[in-house]
Amino acid sequence: HEENGCSSVLPYEALEKHELECGYQSKYCQGCQGHVLEKDYAQHQDKCAEISLKCSKCDTTYKRKHLKQHTKVQCLQQQLEQQRCQHEQEIKQLRCEL
Repeated sequence: HEENGCSSVLPYEALEKHELECGYQSKYCQGCQGHVLEKDYAQHQDKCAEISLKCSKCDTTYKRKHLKQHTKVQCLQQQLEQQRCQHEQEIKQLRCEL
């Protein structure tokens, strides 16, 4: 991975192991669909604006770049909508049982 900045000089028998562990290998980001060096990948994942996040309260999935738009009010509205749908299903089921 010399083309990405790796300066390691190794004996041939160590090359295969090094290629698997080298921090200068390119890794694909599912969010931005770009390539990032392995050594920078974790930090990139923590900051990539295109990574999908899922709200633990309302299960809404959104991109990190839209995090500020997912307000508490929107989250509560989504939770209420989910409960409404659940109650409608329960009512339909009860009507079928009558």
